[in-house]
Parts: sequence; structure tokens; C-alpha cells
Amino acid sequence: MIAKGFMTEKDLAEIHKKLETELGRKGAKIDAIYYCPHHPEKGFINEVPGLKIKCDCRKPGIGLLLKTKEEFNINLRKSYLIGDKTSDILAGKKAGCQTILVKTGYGRRDKLFSVKPDFIVNDLLEAVKLIRKEN
Repeated sequence: MIAKGFMTEKDLAEIHKKLETELGRKGAKIDAIYYCPHHPEKGFINEVPGLKIKCDCRKPGIGLLLKTKEEFNINLRKSYLIGDKTSDILAGKKAGCQTILVKTGYGRRDKLFSVKPDFIVNDLLEAVKLIRKEN
């Protein structure tokens, strides 16, 4: 979104702040938020030329997953990646995570990558329930 010029990093910071506030009201805490500002596709009206690159932090790359693994000492083999796009599922597979495709959002309709998730659920709540049941 940033590279495409749809929003600025300041706009995204405000969204993150709102997310943390709303979750905090429910007793949840976010340890960190990672995002990739890049996007390889060109041709958007307000795009940011310096951010129009292919990088490993953008899924299906696993750069941000590896950064998180190092910073929080996470065992990716015991982790789940939940997403609604085939790029999410492919990133999870490449990182060694269990993968859960949610049918909400894109629901795998993007068809960019031929990859099979470990689980398919209707929504995020069902994904959480599945993880809790598995563990």
C-alpha cells in the first residue's frame, strides 16, 4: 500500500496505533508489528519509485518471519501462519510453519501460487480455535 502510494508510513502507523488500542481494550497485547513497504508492481498513479522493488520481506519471501524468529526466539516449526492469499501460505511453507488459509478476504482466490495449506477455515476465529485444539 505504501509503495503503491495508497497511504504513507504515517498513515500506517496510525492504523497500527488504532489496532493496538482496540486490542488493548480487550486485554490483548501486541509485542511487535512488522510490515513490508515495498511492492514490485509498477504503474500506480502515486507510487513511490524508491519502494518499487522485489524484496525478501514481502511474502512469499520470509525475511520478516526470520526477523521475528530471531528477535523473539520463535520456533517456526511450532508456529502457524494464517493468511488469505496463496503468497501467505507459500511463505509459511518456506519458513516451516503450519499454514492455515482463511476463506475471508481473498480466500485463496488470487491463485498466484499453487500451494496447499495444512488447514482451511472459514475465518480468523475458527483458525484460533483450531490452533488451541491442536495444542
